[in-house]
Formats: sequence, C-alpha cells, structure tokens
Amino acid sequence: MEFLANSPIFIPFDFSRSVYLTADTLIYGENAYRNFVYSLKSGTQTFSIADNDRGNLLATIIKEQSKYEIFIQLNKFVVNGKLLSGNWPLNISDTTMTAEIKLKTHGHIAHDIRYNMIGELDFTFDGGYITGLGLDRFYSNAQDLTRLNLEDNIITALESGTTRLKNMRVIGKYENGNFTTTSPIEISMHHTNATGTMDITNNMMNAKFDITMRAVSPDPVTVSLRILPNGRREYSLSELLRYFDPAFMREFIKTHDRF
Repeated sequence: MEFLANSPIFIPFDFSRSVYLTADTLIYGENAYRNFVYSLKSGTQTFSIADNDRGNLLATIIKEQSKYEIFIQLNKFVVNGKLLSGNWPLNISDTTMTAEIKLKTHGHIAHDIRYNMIGELDFTFDGGYITGLGLDRFYSNAQDLTRLNLEDNIITALESGTTRLKNMRVIGKYENGNFTTTSPIEISMHHTNATGTMDITNNMMNAKFDITMRAVSPDPVTVSLRILPNGRREYSLSELLRYFDPAFMREFIKTHDRF
C-alpha cells in the first residue's frame, strides 16, 4: 500500500475534526508508559508522555499542504530491550534516552514521505548495555590474563559480547533510512572510553572507534576497531600488546571496582 496510500501516521490529517485522546497507559512493544495524550488540531498532531518513572516524550507533526515537519524531544526516556530492531553488529539495550530529533519530509504517498525524509538527531544514552563488545568479560578475566593469552582475549572482546554503558552521545544526520554521524561519538564504559564515527547505509553499518583502555597499563592504551559493512572487524592492537602490564591491571581493578 505504500505506493497507493499515505503513511498511517499522517492519515489523521485528512479528518476535518479536532481530536483529543488520553490513555492511562500506552504499550509499545516491550515498553509501557503512563499518561499518554494525543491531539489533532489545525494541521498539527501532538503526542506526549509524562511518566514520572519512565521519562517524558513530546512529539509534534506539522503539516503544510504536502510538506511535514516533525519535532521529537525525549527526556530520561526508558527503553527496555534493544534500541535497534534486527541483527546489528552493535546495538544498545535497556537504556535511558534524552534526545532531540528534527525531521522534515514531503509527498502524497507513504513511499515518497519515507524516501524524502531528512533531518538531524542528537541522542544521549545513560546506563544500559552495548551489545557487540565484550569488554566487561575481558576485564573480569584480569586475574588470568598474561602476555601469552592477551591477544586472543582482546580479540574475543572486540568481536562479540556485552558491555555495561555509563553514557553515550550520538549526533548525526538522517536521510532516506540512512544515518551518518556529524560529530564524534563519545562513549564511557567500565574502565574504558571510546570515540568514533558511524555510518548506516542500506541497512549496513560501517563504524570506526578508538577505544582508550585505562586499566591495562600505567598510561592509557588505545585500541582501534573498525566494523565493516559486511560485519567483519579489523583492529589495531599494537599499543596494547606493547604496553600491557598484567600486574598493574590486576591492582587497578582491585582499587577501581566501582562502575
């Protein structure tokens, strides 16, 4: 129907009425939010959630002829489960989002509206997990790490696993289903920080990160990780292999065990 009808979220604009709806609870996938309000008036749709426990959302869609502007604000908005649907090499789960999204599009059918959509996204994530990295397991094995098994253990950590997230900032532009960061991604994790870039084109992820590992030597060591569109990973471990100090790492973790 995408070539025959408007996008479902825009169909209410065709009603020649004002609409106001409230719900005690809104359930979306694995998530439930309290105090949902919807209104339609004078070419504007507004969606809001005011949940003291699970965060706030305010979304506005403004129509002018066949043009649409979309504004979304999230404040400490709780997400259960994975943020991105599908099998991505990196994902975020069970996190809290604060975000500002500005999009615009135009068209008369759902396909054109989706194809023409462009805009800017600014996300901050607090808490939760990054899937696709196993740095927590790497650090939990500190007592058994040696110069002989270090490379195998860090490669395993860079290929898969789960890592607790302190916070993460992602800023980028969206166009027709594709996303590209416009500022460096900033990630803070347990004993680790990372900065990098990301590009999602045709449902393929291409990313590059410099991961600063604070606990592996007296001076922080950087590991470079690249995720290719086919899912394969490349890494530069030269600094880690050169400067790794197992005794320092074990002592560091004993005295820096807080998340």
